[in-house]
Amino acid sequence: HMYKSLSPEERQKWEAHSAQDKARYEAEMASYVPPPGYDAQGNLIEDRRFNKKYMKKAKDPNQPKRARGSFVFFTFEERPKVMAEHPGIKFVEMGTMLGEHWRALPADVKQKFEDMAQEDKQRFSKEMEEYSAKRLAEHPDPAQHPDSVAAAAAAHAG
Repeated sequence: HMYKSLSPEERQKWEAHSAQDKARYEAEMASYVPPPGYDAQGNLIEDRRFNKKYMKKAKDPNQPKRARGSFVFFTFEERPKVMAEHPGIKFVEMGTMLGEHWRALPADVKQKFEDMAQEDKQRFSKEMEEYSAKRLAEHPDPAQHPDSVAAAAAAHAG
């Protein structure tokens, strides 16, 4: 509405301003470099979900299982007892109950499970050292190592 009611001189001033702004925009767009993965219009070229950089690494089935905590060892021992006492108990309720039992456990009884956890931690450390040594023997060149930074850099450069 406002534009239509302008006088020809005023309209001329705004059209000149518009032409100047359009020229500035076209000059900026001529030198515009889109970010990686986008085209000149700003559209995503490749979906991140299918881009190797963002894909979750496949877990090596030979990798040692992580060390378990003392509470996990406690639940292995206590879960069958709780299930026998409360048949048909919901998993969440069982977790709550096991947590309460764990907190109420005397320190000397808890120590047994903490020792088991410590042993498992040592087992994991030992197995992880062996696993790492074995992987290093299989891939002595760091650029060939599947999940190394050097491999990623070499793949990106090549």
